[in-house]
Amino acid sequence: MATRVRQPAVTRNTILDAALAEFAAGGFQGGGLNRLVAAASITKGAFFHHFPDKISIAAALLEERFRPAVEAAWITPLADSPDPLATLEACLRAAARPQHPPAADAGLITGLAAEMTTLNAAPRDAFTRLLDDWRESLAAALSRGKSSGNIHPSINPQAEAALLLAKQQAEAAN
Repeated sequence: MATRVRQPAVTRNTILDAALAEFAAGGFQGGGLNRLVAAASITKGAFFHHFPDKISIAAALLEERFRPAVEAAWITPLADSPDPLATLEACLRAAARPQHPPAADAGLITGLAAEMTTLNAAPRDAFTRLLDDWRESLAAALSRGKSSGNIHPSINPQAEAALLLAKQQAEAAN
């Protein structure tokens, strides 16, 4: 019988990949542990070795997948941009592409945050902070564009940022 090589980091990433796909398809509460274990091609013992429960997976997805993806796709480009309007347009175009990372999907993140509302305050609050950071980065970019004259002076950056994020959420839901 062949000896199995243990690769904890690979197994953990495989579980997170399977959880991301499972939660994207059925939501957090609809995500089944048995389907997740089958998709990751692991045993339940291996699953529980890495994560004590589904809430810990949600927390890991937030810190290891969602936050880095949102920062890379939205927050960093907008923060460093000399032309926030052009960068915002580029970010929106990239978000519309099929290869856009699902971890930077506003609809998925918002949906998981909403499902956490009744389950556990810590992940819910962390998801909410991520969405707040995202909205604030949009608002700051719009404010800089307004100050530079690239964006009409009559807009309200906070309101427009909330609208842009809501639009991303709505498009993700369709």
